[in-house]
Order: sequence, then structure tokens, then C-alpha cells
Amino acid sequence: MYRQRFLYSLYRHTHWVRCAKFSPDGRLIVSCSEDKTIKIWDTTNKQCVNNFSDFVGFANFVAFNPNGTCIASAGSDHTVKIWDIRVNKLLQHYQVHSGGVNCVSFHPSGNYLITASSDGTLKILDLLEGRLIYTLQGHTGPVFTVSFSKGGELFTSGGADAQVLLWRTNFDELTCKDIFKRNLKRLHFDSPPHLLDIYPRTPHPHERKVETVEINPKLDVIDLQTSTPPVVDILSFDSTTTMETTVRTLPEKGEEVCGYFLNPSLMSSECSPTNLKKKTEDMSDLPSESQRPIPLAVADALEHIMDQLNVLTQTVSILEQRLTLTEDKLNDCLENQQKLFNAIQKS
Repeated sequence: MYRQRFLYSLYRHTHWVRCAKFSPDGRLIVSCSEDKTIKIWDTTNKQCVNNFSDFVGFANFVAFNPNGTCIASAGSDHTVKIWDIRVNKLLQHYQVHSGGVNCVSFHPSGNYLITASSDGTLKILDLLEGRLIYTLQGHTGPVFTVSFSKGGELFTSGGADAQVLLWRTNFDELTCKDIFKRNLKRLHFDSPPHLLDIYPRTPHPHERKVETVEINPKLDVIDLQTSTPPVVDILSFDSTTTMETTVRTLPEKGEEVCGYFLNPSLMSSECSPTNLKKKTEDMSDLPSESQRPIPLAVADALEHIMDQLNVLTQTVSILEQRLTLTEDKLNDCLENQQKLFNAIQKS
């Protein structure tokens, strides 16, 4: 750009190229084409170093995540896919739209992805949990582009209705403590890793050790080194609450007990039907409902529900404002029509 001259071309696609993006460090280029391929290019030797072709349709848009290790593709076959370019593997596959996906944008934290589709909706995906969390409907027609702001507190969308909408997010900052809380909700420690997993099974030998660790004093620590560790519902951290939850979910007669546990292979002798009956008899020794503390997971769930209610309240207020403006415009139109009608009658 400084010398304003042409440098080179990259030849490997056999059809129209829909999109091309630089990686955050500028070393790589990702491109997608109507030949149903996504290619990774090395800017140093100008060669294609990787190729993905796992599409029924073709990709309309591609983008690198903020740390440059993954790419997201928006497919004409209504899908959104996340690829890890380090191991050449498809990590996540979403089918949340009813029309072709035209654009995607990563949140600066890398934990969220927003998509724009021809079905007229915007979808916000939680990449840590691998699920859809929001569906936004503000455009009357296909949505062609979407983009987060630099800080992630805002994002914009544009569509065929000739509107550019500015949205405010409620996840502009994600602290390490929030990430730790979120990973504590995983079903068990050996579940498959997430896209940006910060809960490794074993510490990396080259990473420095954490000097301070925040510990919940109410958390019952389980000895994971035993051959048959007891099964505990880690969604609730209080031992009494966990025991109550286990007893209340006893199976009916004739059903298998192991079907009611998160991981049947980890069920120990302590969780046998006879012991569960003993626990039922000991329920009278448990504290009353008013004395039991609220589990941390329940508090987090309530806090998340309150946040979603706040978002709904703000959305309703915006809709009310738009309805008020529409009513004002309709009143103006009716008044103008009445004036014209009166003028025609007088003439």
C-alpha cells in the first residue's frame, strides 16, 4: 500500500473467491471459494499450506479467531464451522440458521462468535460451552454483515433493509474467575476439551506453577487418585445438598441404578442400592431447608437468569421506543391525508 504497486497472486482456487482474511500476526491468509474449499496460505513462500473441503455447499465468509489458531467459516448450507488449523481438525459444527450464513465475527476475547444469515437473524454462539445463547431479530430481510467493536462492548449489523443497527453486548469483559466458574460446571474431568479449554487434564511441563489458588471452603474435595472415586454431582458443591439430590433421583423398580448417574463407569460400592436406602433412612438427620446454604451453581444460574432478564427488559424498551416512533409517523400520515382530503373537498 505504501508503494501502491501489485505484489503477487495466489493461484489454487477454481471458482470465484468469496472472502480472504489475514491472520492476526499477518503470516497467514485464509480464503474461501465457490469451489467448496477453504485454503490457508503462507505469505512468506506464497504457497497453499492447508486445504479444507468438508462442505456440502460453499463458504461465504471466513475469519481468524483473535489468537490466530482457529478459523470460522460461514456456509451457504446454513452451517457455521470452527476449524483448528494447528491439527487440521473440525472442532465445532453449528446448524442454527434456516438460511445461508453470510458473515461471522469473533468477540475480542475469542469466547463468542456472532453470525449473520439470510434468514434475517443474528446468532451469538458461546464457543466455550459450544451452544447457542442468543438469537437477535432486528432486520427485515437478509443480514449480510456483522462486526464486533475493538473492545467487544458493541457490535454492528447491516442487511438488505438498508439499515445499520448498533447493538450493545453484556459480555464485554470475561474475567479469569468467571472462566473458572464456568469450567467447574463441566460434567466430569475427563470430558472432551473445549475450543479454548483452560481446564487442562495435566499441567504443561513448561508452564510456571500457579502460586495462589482460590479455594471454596464449602467444597468437598474428592480424592481423584483412588481407583473407584465416588460419583458426585458437581453442579452442587454442598455435601448435604448432593446427598439429597442423589436420594431424590432413585430409579423406579425394575430399572438400572447406573442409568441415573453422570458416569456409570465411576459408580462405586458406596452408591449401591442398599447404601442408597440407608441414606434415605438417614435423611431425618439432615438440616432443615432454611438452614441449608444455597449451592454456588444455583446462585450462578440465578445470576445468569437475571442477566438474561435484564437483556430482555432492554430489548422490550427498545421495541417500545420503535413502536412509539411508528405510531407517531402513522399519526402524521393520517393528519396529512386528512388535510389533503379536506383540501380536495374545498376545491
